[in-house]
Amino acid sequence: VLRLLLQEQFYNVVGEAPDGEKAIEMCTAHKPHIAFIDIHMPKMNGHEASQQIRQHNPNTSIIMISALSTVNNVRQAMQSGANAFVVKPFSAVKLSEAIDNCLKKNQ
Repeated sequence: VLRLLLQEQFYNVVGEAPDGEKAIEMCTAHKPHIAFIDIHMPKMNGHEASQQIRQHNPNTSIIMISALSTVNNVRQAMQSGANAFVVKPFSAVKLSEAIDNCLKKNQ
């Protein structure tokens, strides 16, 4: 669903990772402007993956995704390197706002 929403808005999607370890590998290889990281992933959770992505790719913005928008989840996401937090199920509008905010910060 995320890929389709991004492609509908003419964003170039360079890949999808099945787990946190692969997300780190892909971000290191492709150096995307923005990485969407789910908090709950196999092998390595989103918090751990975000920290490592941030170490290898300090210019990549990270948008953390979760079905749980608790204060603790949001705080932990930001502490692990996320630039934004989007709650599932997300709308195209909320997704666009998070992307726009990340792109503005990188200018």
